Amino acid sequence: MLSKPLSAATYEEALRIFEQALEIDPRSVDAKLGLGTVLGGKVGDGWSSSRQQDLARAERLLFEVLEVDPNNALARQKIGQIFQLQNRYAEAKIELETAIALDGNLVGALRWLAATLTWLGQPEAGIPYLEKAIRCSPRDPGVAYNYRLLAECHLLLGHVDQAIDLLRRARTANPRWWAIPHWLAGALDRRRRPR
Repeated sequence: MLSKPLSAATYEEALRIFEQALEIDPRSVDAKLGLGTVLGGKVGDGWSSSRQQDLARAERLLFEVLEVDPNNALARQKIGQIFQLQNRYAEAKIELETAIALDGNLVGALRWLAATLTWLGQPEAGIPYLEKAIRCSPRDPGVAYNYRLLAECHLLLGHVDQAIDLLRRARTANPRWWAIPHWLAGALDRRRRPR
C-alpha cells in the first residue's frame, strides 16, 4: 500500500491493514513498524485529523519495536521523523544518526538527517548526506525531494546558481510536484535581485 501514490485513501487503507495485522499478532514487530510509519506519514503529509494522538501512538509503537530490536535502523529513522514532526530536532538528530550508523545506505534516514541539520541552522552539514542519498538511490521515488532539499541547503548558503540547477533536476524527477515551481521561481528571483 505504501508504495502506491500517497493519498488520504492510501493511508487509510494501509492503516486498516496494519491494524488488522496487529490484531492477529499483537507482538508483531512488522505490524508495529508499519503502523508507526503510517501514522507518522499521515501527520507529515497533512492527512491526520488527530495530529498529537497519531504522533504519540506512532512514537509508542516504534519504541515497542526498539524494545525487541534495538538495532532496527528503520525504526530509528521513523522515530527521528516523529521527533522532527514534534519540533524535537536535537532528539531527531540523535535517532537519525543512530539509524545511519546501523545502516549507512538508508536513504530516508540520510534525507531526514539532512533536513534536521538544515532546520538546526547547519545546511552545509546536511549536504553530504543528501549527496549520498542521491548516489545510493538515484531512481528513488523521493529523489525529487532530495534535490529540493539540497537546493534549499545551497540557497541558504548563497549558492543560488547551484540551487537553481538542483531545482530543475527536482522538477525533472517529479514534474507533478506543485512546490518545485515555487521554489524555482524564488531562486530565479533571488539570482535576478541578489541580496
